[in-house]
Amino acid sequence: MGDAGAFANPRNRVSPPEKGSFPLDHMGVCKGMRDKWISCMKTNAWDSGKCRSESAAYLRCRIANNLMSPEEVSKLGFNDAEWDQAGVIYSEK
Repeated sequence: MGDAGAFANPRNRVSPPEKGSFPLDHMGVCKGMRDKWISCMKTNAWDSGKCRSESAAYLRCRIANNLMSPEEVSKLGFNDAEWDQAGVIYSEK
């Protein structure tokens, strides 16, 4: 019975993620970009360095469709050239 209050301890509080939630793509608006990225990863033995453009294109899609907050390209781990290439891939969807 002494354990009843163990979960109410304020020291055990969990803080929310810094950027908020990561909404799911229920409507599948970025499914094509996601599938291109996954296909690239499978083809390249899951070496993410070889699929950076596809990864950036997927993030561009999420940002364009309000599934992700806009963020500086460098904070997402890409340079301007990679982000521009991702724009080309995204426009081909």
